[in-house]
Amino acid sequence: MTIDSYQGFSLDPFQREAISHIENNRSVIVSAPTGVGKTLVADYLVEYARARGQKVIYTAPIKALSNQKYKEFKARFGEEHVGVVTGDVSINPRGDVLIMTTEIFRNMVLAQEPFLSEISHCIFDEIHYIDSERGVAWEESIIFAPPHIRILGLSATIGNLFDLVGWLSEVREEEFAVVVEEQRNVPLSHYFFHGDESGKTFVTECRAGGQPSFAGVSRVGHLDLIENIKGYHLPALFFVFSRRQCSEKAREASQAFNLISRAELQEIEDVLARYSAVPGLQNSGDFRLLRGVLRKGVAYHHAGLLPVLKDMVEDLFAARLIKLLYCTETFSVGINYPVRTVCFDGQRKYDGRSVRPLKAQEYFQMSGRAGRRGMDEAGYVFTLLSGQNNFVENYCDRPIEKLNSQFRLTYNSVLNLLKYPTGNIELILKKSFAGYLSARDGAKARKLYESKQQRLDQLEAQVCGDINEVVCPVTYQQRKRRLKTYEGLVRRSGGRNQGVKTKRDLLRDELSQAVVKDCPYVKRNNCAKLKKQYNAALAEAAEARTLLKQVPSYDRFFEEYQRKLKVLEKFSYVEGEELLARGEVGAQLYIQEILVTELIFAGVLEDLPEEELVALFLGIDYPWRKFDVVLPCDDLKLNRWVSYINHLASNASLAGEVTYSGYVAPIGYRWARGDSLKDVLDHCNLDEGDVVSMLRREIDLLRQMRHAVRDVPRLFDKLTRCMTLIDRDLVRVIL
Repeated sequence: MTIDSYQGFSLDPFQREAISHIENNRSVIVSAPTGVGKTLVADYLVEYARARGQKVIYTAPIKALSNQKYKEFKARFGEEHVGVVTGDVSINPRGDVLIMTTEIFRNMVLAQEPFLSEISHCIFDEIHYIDSERGVAWEESIIFAPPHIRILGLSATIGNLFDLVGWLSEVREEEFAVVVEEQRNVPLSHYFFHGDESGKTFVTECRAGGQPSFAGVSRVGHLDLIENIKGYHLPALFFVFSRRQCSEKAREASQAFNLISRAELQEIEDVLARYSAVPGLQNSGDFRLLRGVLRKGVAYHHAGLLPVLKDMVEDLFAARLIKLLYCTETFSVGINYPVRTVCFDGQRKYDGRSVRPLKAQEYFQMSGRAGRRGMDEAGYVFTLLSGQNNFVENYCDRPIEKLNSQFRLTYNSVLNLLKYPTGNIELILKKSFAGYLSARDGAKARKLYESKQQRLDQLEAQVCGDINEVVCPVTYQQRKRRLKTYEGLVRRSGGRNQGVKTKRDLLRDELSQAVVKDCPYVKRNNCAKLKKQYNAALAEAAEARTLLKQVPSYDRFFEEYQRKLKVLEKFSYVEGEELLARGEVGAQLYIQEILVTELIFAGVLEDLPEEELVALFLGIDYPWRKFDVVLPCDDLKLNRWVSYINHLASNASLAGEVTYSGYVAPIGYRWARGDSLKDVLDHCNLDEGDVVSMLRREIDLLRQMRHAVRDVPRLFDKLTRCMTLIDRDLVRVIL
């Protein structure tokens, strides 16, 4: 029987409904606004499954969220029962409750690991990430997961939820239950904060159906907004779409405001003293800045921070000791922090390619952090309008965008498809979300085209085939009237309108040469009455035909599969559809599988010592960034292997498949030989957290490589030593 309360909360109807489906052994999608309690359903599922001796996998879109859930579940169920696997971290990987990134779960199902037979449920937190650059991991996980595993998908509001549910039900061959909650327990109020040239400030409420309130010059900044909300509206998240601006604005706010009491300051000092003892942290520029701003109740958080500093900020914020946190949008995904107000530093963001307006889904994901259930009667959202604003978006009027598929085939996918125990690869490829949407859109477009063509056929049967030709008396008279119009325009312009004169002359010649048909009056009258309808039907049929042609065929994935298969045959990864030695290795690599496999078979693991291997592999899959500066190491000689990689990248068959940036190699070399993080940072301009992230990502790659060569003990041991050189001091993750 479904419970009415859980973890001290009285359950809402949507939570009880979702739990009822779980108890009835159904897969479920829960779609609800951020902050209404979707995670409680997942927590219940974990406890419910464990009580029945079942194991559960919890996947998350980002490592930070995976780490958070690991800490949370470890505290609830005990360290011996919980594990985490995120590529660069592996703790108790056969635990009863296993937390992992979605990519790791995808790797497990593609490898058909026997451990999956023990799993009863898989939770996909933030399942709407299926429409992201990494969305292929979600699709492949869902397509290839064993059929006995039930799925719980948690998502913010989705614009085309039932498209997703329809695909899930079809591909998993079970009817998914759908639970939708549209209302928040804590209502949100949305406002624009702006000012005039005299410095006067205004707060304008934003409502559905309202018009954007502002276009022009606004002379206000973030400090003006904080001055306005610093009383009742704290704690606040202030979303800033620039790392540098996060830290700079936090410094400015700490100079302008003191937001904490003496007692809170003492608690912060105790935490700072504890973190000051962490080896190497005293040399961190971010730690020095954070120490200063935290003493005023202010902080910042972004991907460029050291993991240990992210943990410190998150813990202090959860303890309500930080009243104002400047952060990037990564903070919108994670545990439910105590936030009363969300502020936006504008409505535009850089997405890695261009500066664009926020999507409605992004805006509501972030703004949904405001308003704490059980603590706040309402949540508040303020958008700062500053500088020149030619357009202001009213997100209260914007519908949530529809999810699309980002499915694409990698060489690793092709290799694993060849290993998969089924004979119909084409059928598997059609199971993608993209294939489902293509089939659905194609069916709709085909139905529309057929109806428009049927109407056109009916009209064509009633009119003459020359109805739009000049020989038709109806058309001839229409064009005579058009000629008269042209002649009038030419007279009024005094002959100066050359374009109209040309049209007049061409039409005059056409009419003078026409031999008009002598149609009976009844037939001519019939065509005159139907001509407008006929031409409208003709245009609609042509438009429907174009739409039908534009619908992408899901056969394109099979064509891409065949193209990639030919490349794999060319490079001796497969023969026919059988994996060769290279193919067996590449099937176990999920980062730049062709490049890494080729390096392994070219002998790089035997040729280079550990420190140089760390240096070389650090640049794999790292995109070139034009503002990066990394000083070279005179004693690092990788020219032979960098040339080999460049030669491979230039192969026409692998166009766009090799991503490598050799200029970051000195970072890996310095770290692997034992230099401090401070010394590494003194030789480059990268953020501390970026350097750590690069090194953590390399551990992930090295672990994959080690698994791929596990039958060669000397290479396995060498890669283990490489990982040990990296996994130290501030790079090591302690959970």
